[in-house]
Amino acid sequence: MLHRQEASWSSDEFNPSVQLLVASAERELSSFFLAVHALFGVELAHRSALDWIEEMSSLEWPKNDAMPNWRKATLGASIRLASSMPGNPAEG
Repeated sequence: MLHRQEASWSSDEFNPSVQLLVASAERELSSFFLAVHALFGVELAHRSALDWIEEMSSLEWPKNDAMPNWRKATLGASIRLASSMPGNPAEG
């Protein structure tokens, strides 16, 4: 017999400010992914998207209700991408 697990939703998931936060992060990540995909292909775009998510998770979140600066995640992921490219002086 299969049992359905009850979904547990917090009130934050329906909070308009949380929805705005998620939507703005999605737009930034999507724009970054599409740009990397157009320039370097799907494999690097996928890896760069994962890097973006790692960078986002290490951001210092604003103390007030201000929106985090997603561009910092984009910059960090871009630096990772550039450092992994062939011919990069840092690669040796």
